[in-house]
Amino acid sequence: MIIAPSARAYAQAAVFCGFEVITLDAFADVQTRAIAKQACQFAYDSHGVNEADFKRVFLQLDLTRVHGVLYGSCFDSKPDLLRWVAQRTRLLGNTPEVMQGAKSAAFFALLDRFEIQHPDVYFQGNNQMCEGWLVKQFGGAGGTHVRHYKNNQYPSNVYFQRKIDGEPVSLLFLAHNSTAQVLGFNRQLLAPTDEMPYRFAGAVGNIRLPEQAQYALLEVAQQLTQALGLRGMNSLDAIWTGSALFVLELNPRLSATCALYPNWLTAHLQACVGEAVCLSRKLHHACAEMINYAEFDMTIPTDFSWPNWVTDTPPAEDKKTSVTISKNQPVCSVRAEADDAEAAYILLQQRMISLKKLLESIK
Repeated sequence: MIIAPSARAYAQAAVFCGFEVITLDAFADVQTRAIAKQACQFAYDSHGVNEADFKRVFLQLDLTRVHGVLYGSCFDSKPDLLRWVAQRTRLLGNTPEVMQGAKSAAFFALLDRFEIQHPDVYFQGNNQMCEGWLVKQFGGAGGTHVRHYKNNQYPSNVYFQRKIDGEPVSLLFLAHNSTAQVLGFNRQLLAPTDEMPYRFAGAVGNIRLPEQAQYALLEVAQQLTQALGLRGMNSLDAIWTGSALFVLELNPRLSATCALYPNWLTAHLQACVGEAVCLSRKLHHACAEMINYAEFDMTIPTDFSWPNWVTDTPPAEDKKTSVTISKNQPVCSVRAEADDAEAAYILLQQRMISLKKLLESIK
């Protein structure tokens, strides 16, 4: 079973490895439905998973067929819901306790204990903060929760972080037997709006970072792996200024950047069940993926001809001839592969422009 806001990439990896999959996600897109034994959909909005609807869908499934659960970012802000799932089936990943620790104030205390550099944080607003500070939700995912600080009242589940200028990067790594192994370094891509200035849009994989940045990311991953008892695939987000690395957050679960690398799932499963792990990093190409968000309310005919480099396309309801996508909602994802990361990124941008023109033609 695969549970994520979008399960397609993880489902493709599982099917490639010979597994039958049941998916629970927010979209049940065309490609996921095509490969999943059963593709289920739950309600998901700006607050994340609708817990009542999720439980309703989950409890309708035949769990006797489920050997284990892979999960993405659904539970970043809901470790109790992850705990609820763990009471009913086997998690193939980190425990709910690890998730809870990574997505709370305790994470920054851990960074301080290891003297790991991170942007200044406060857990309550104060007079020292003005322009140049961000407001983030604990456990927020996808960047849609990040706002520029204003002298307003904020709920208790947020923290305040100094903005650091630099390149948003991440490390995808495998944790096994208290050791962190590099799968790849990535550059994160944004699709900002006035309301969501840090909305996540995708990533470019297998980038070349300076050795100083690579070493710093791996050292932090190693420290966190040992301190938290991490296992399987994890990702570490940071800002690289060109001379210093500032750690932003740890994602102790499957990352969207898994889709940029081959053969990660076997190593993840081996690590989760305590087997010897074989992980190869020798890549001779780079992949990039980016979400295409609707710039306006759009209606897409069901017979619309999508380019073959597009995935996560929206399904239509039975007997309907079109599907409606609201402004700022994901429409689909665009993928590009090339000999290196820069070429993959250039091709990705070209394809995004081409897709935008195609979609505008049906406006």
